[in-house]
Amino acid sequence: MDLTEDEVIHEAHKLYMRNQARERRHNDDEYRKKLNARSNEYQKIQYKISPEYRDKQARRAKEYSNRPEVKLKLKEKYTNTYNSRRDVFFKILGYSCKICGFNDKRALQIDHIFNDGGVQRKKYGGSVNEYRHYSKHQDEIPLYFQILCANCNWIKRANTDIEKRDYFRCEFPPYQKG
Repeated sequence: MDLTEDEVIHEAHKLYMRNQARERRHNDDEYRKKLNARSNEYQKIQYKISPEYRDKQARRAKEYSNRPEVKLKLKEKYTNTYNSRRDVFFKILGYSCKICGFNDKRALQIDHIFNDGGVQRKKYGGSVNEYRHYSKHQDEIPLYFQILCANCNWIKRANTDIEKRDYFRCEFPPYQKG
C-alpha cells in the first residue's frame, strides 16, 4: 500500500508529536505532576464505581508484591528504614546497657522504661511507626526509653511480671469453694 505525500507528512507529524509528548512527560516536572493528578483522579473514580477495576488492581498489586525480586527489594527497604530509625535511639541513648554496661550492639535492645511497649506500638501502629514518631521528637526519647542488653531486659521483664502477678493476687483473691 503506497501512501500519498500528505499521508506520509501526517504520519511523520504524528510520530513527531508522540515523541514531543514523551519527551515532555520525562523532562517537564510540572506537566508530569498534572498528568499524574489527572490519572489519579480517574483511578479514584474507577475504584469507587467499578468492582471489576478494584479486583483487577488488587490482583495486579498482589502479583507485583509476590515477585521474588520485589520481595527482596521491599525487605531490604524496610530493614534499612527500621535500622536507621533504631540508630537514632542508639545515638541519643548510647551504645551500652544501662544496667550492666554490655556494649555489643547485636544483643542490645531498646526498652520502654515504663513497660508500655504494647500500648505504644498500638498507639503508633507498629514499632517502625513508633520509631518514626520518636525520630521526629528526639527530645522525648530519653524520657521513655533506655538501652538494655538482652539479659537485663529479660530479667526486668521477669521481675515486672512477678510484681504484676503479686499485685493482681492481692487485688483479686482466688475463688474459694464453700
